[in-house]
Amino acid sequence: MAIAVRASDALAGRILPEPGDDLTIVDEADLAVREVLEGDFHFEGFLGQGGMSVVFLVRELNLHRLVALKVLPKRSMKESSSAERFKQEAMIAASLDHPNIVPIHRFGSTPRCLWYTMKYIRGRSLAELLHDVGPLDLHDCFNLIEQIAGALSYAHRRDVVHRDMKPANVMLDENGWAYVCDFGVAKALGNPRLTQTGGTLGTPLYMSPEQLYGQELDGRSDQYALAVMTFELLTGRNPFAAESVGEIIQKHCSEQAPSVLDIRPDLPARVADGLAKAMSKRPADRFDDVTEFLTAMGGRRPRHAPPSHRLESAIGAATTAPLRKSVRERRLRGRGLMLAAAAMAVVAGAVVVGPSLLGGPPVTPPRTGEAVPPMTDPAPPTPMPVPGRLWISAEPWADVIVDGTKVGRTPVIGVAIAPGRHQVRLEHDGYEPFEREITVEPGAEVRLTGLRMQARRP
Repeated sequence: MAIAVRASDALAGRILPEPGDDLTIVDEADLAVREVLEGDFHFEGFLGQGGMSVVFLVRELNLHRLVALKVLPKRSMKESSSAERFKQEAMIAASLDHPNIVPIHRFGSTPRCLWYTMKYIRGRSLAELLHDVGPLDLHDCFNLIEQIAGALSYAHRRDVVHRDMKPANVMLDENGWAYVCDFGVAKALGNPRLTQTGGTLGTPLYMSPEQLYGQELDGRSDQYALAVMTFELLTGRNPFAAESVGEIIQKHCSEQAPSVLDIRPDLPARVADGLAKAMSKRPADRFDDVTEFLTAMGGRRPRHAPPSHRLESAIGAATTAPLRKSVRERRLRGRGLMLAAAAMAVVAGAVVVGPSLLGGPPVTPPRTGEAVPPMTDPAPPTPMPVPGRLWISAEPWADVIVDGTKVGRTPVIGVAIAPGRHQVRLEHDGYEPFEREITVEPGAEVRLTGLRMQARRP
């Protein structure tokens, strides 16, 4: 049964938390949207939670349709970059009209939250499918990659780079159609208003070397991520998996991916060749377009094709799962969910990589007419210097400036930094600045923790 909570119900505490309770981010989003949007939407249930936002299933009353309502509550809006990134996600996704990109319907803001509605995909994510089904056969893999490649190629032609392609950001409906979603870290090239500052966001398991080094990106970075995803769909393993984020970054920057034939010798050699080329360390050594990667492996240019019965059944199995409807039920599970989310974040390795901290060799695009080495005899990749990682904490908090560029505010946790000497400066109004020169060795960690800022004398 769907939940329909009136304001009087919320004040009486029959469904929502009592005033003064410690609210989870889900509770805060729930309260914020019900106060101002109850007249527009009928709340059906809770769909999921990200790092800063919450997604509900609601029925849009004036059109009598189910939509997903994504909410950024006020506590997540304290960081201006979070609000800007949320708006950016909505604007970029709304500007892309493609059958394999989740469409955005409406955007709104209130003093307590930002929100937008999007198409409700009744199904599951590609990450969930991979976890439950394991490696896919070539037909099912190509069927999905064709749709994803079509969406990415469309976005790239409009100068939009997704920058966080991974199985969790692809939704599959009950018929097996794929939808690319979550443009929260996408960048509209040439649009400075949508350019992020202070770091490059992404998930290291799927990030290209040039993204890890904070360099300018184009569609070939998404191509690299899609190749990593394809390898994972065919083998059930990520080619750059490791026990720590630092090791993952090192593999992306300096180690060639294993051949897919080592795990799946039944696959055609052209699949291995296509994957190797698309996962080249230098963007210039990859395909010019993501659809060329697909056709080089033997797939067809993007099209819609029905999935196999095995794939369709696996996706459809999740569509009957009950939705969690009660805020109080969510609060009872809150501690477990927070611990699970923290563990997942460690495994997935989502990090912030400062754009100016990773020097590395410049990534140059191919010149017109430049010949590309044949796939059967690729040139060995030029290894990039393995970055180190920087940890800083201070009391009170302070802005962190490395080599003249602000990279964030303490605590700084595991930020990748190029080997060599760097000048670190911490600033906080009313306190003396703290300065120190550090030397970073390849793959090493530098920790400046427990620093105490000295108050300025009057």
